[in-house]
Amino acid sequence: MLNKIITLDRSNQLIQEIPPYARQDDVDFVMYTYPQVLNGLKSPENFVFTWVNSGARITLFDEPRFPGLTSEELIEAADYPVPHEKVIVQTEVPYPGGGHGPTCLWLVQRTAHGYNAIPLAFANDTLTYSGLFLIFDRRHRHADGTPVLDFKAPVSLRALHSPSELIAHHHMLLRFFRTLCQPAVEIENVEPDERLNRARVRRGHTPMPMQHVVRLPAVIIHRGPLADARAREFGPRATHNRRSHRRTLASGRSINVRSCVINAGIGAPPVPQAFHIEEPEE
Repeated sequence: MLNKIITLDRSNQLIQEIPPYARQDDVDFVMYTYPQVLNGLKSPENFVFTWVNSGARITLFDEPRFPGLTSEELIEAADYPVPHEKVIVQTEVPYPGGGHGPTCLWLVQRTAHGYNAIPLAFANDTLTYSGLFLIFDRRHRHADGTPVLDFKAPVSLRALHSPSELIAHHHMLLRFFRTLCQPAVEIENVEPDERLNRARVRRGHTPMPMQHVVRLPAVIIHRGPLADARAREFGPRATHNRRSHRRTLASGRSINVRSCVINAGIGAPPVPQAFHIEEPEE
């Protein structure tokens, strides 16, 4: 969906939507910062993750609802790093009954101790940006050990949504980074169809690149605190490096597993890529 946003912007067909309830000073802020946000989406340095079956749903009030994390899961997730300096996470949010809904995107900038992120939504050639800005610093904790999930939001947005609804964006990102960093994750490289690429080139379109599909075992999205056996299955929680290698699946098929810098401060950053993240269907 990010590619469609960029294509529409290049042809001046991308529609910008400002929430109709916004006050004039909030509208001014959104209009002032929108070009910067759009440029952030178009940055070639972004690592783009397409998250399938993320668990997000559209409510009867036409608002996205995100699954939350327990206190134990929040404490655990806060220790996992953001995998790259600039990340875009995008996921389609279906309507009740399975109809196609909008795509939610998060433009994430890694910081020294966490991340800053901007939530967006895209549907019907329209990009919605409300001015919400997420702030996460793992050094800041509540008395029970859970991380402080902070945000800055225009007055109009805070008046319409409770803090828990805005903080739910943090839950989605932390759940995603927690899942992505598990050693049990398998990454499969899928070669593009040469015939379709030749047809795309003849029509003047850019050929499709190799796709990286991340397979997430169902155990990873299991709710509840980590037991000793499950912790051993996931592997060490401490920061570490994982080298690229070939992995033979139970079916006998051999796949490439890319190197993963779990401790993001070590080594040269890898080249930006696009990843397709697929959760098991519940």
